Amino acid sequence: MKRSSVVPYIIPMSLMSYGTAEAIVMNKGRMLNYAIGHEVITHKPIAIGIDDYTQYVPAVSVLALNLCGVKSCHNLKEQTMLLGLSSLLTAISVNGLKYTVREMRPNGSRRNSFPSGHTTVAFMGAELLWQEYKDTSPWKV
Repeated sequence: MKRSSVVPYIIPMSLMSYGTAEAIVMNKGRMLNYAIGHEVITHKPIAIGIDDYTQYVPAVSVLALNLCGVKSCHNLKEQTMLLGLSSLLTAISVNGLKYTVREMRPNGSRRNSFPSGHTTVAFMGAELLWQEYKDTSPWKV
């Protein structure tokens, strides 16, 4: 591997490694987790569930933009296959980590809090959106 191809991954991999090590070994965030859990249990926030839908906005945007005729890197069939494969790999990696780390949810219901599935799905869709439309984006740098 060339040096220039590895450099962009050093900081993200370091941060992911630190976060995982902190969750598994260091337990530094335990007090914050307990404080949040206490607030959730004590004050029972109203659950509106909008995050259950907005996590899919970037991925759906990829398909919607294609159907609207915006030029992308791949056709609709290839995009659908990429989305399916990305979703499968995301589900495997996130659930594997969730059940390895076994971090308690703030409300104390289960031990599958980390990493966030909603956040992972949103970022997976955002990366797919970026890769498909980065050459046609009016905001491209």
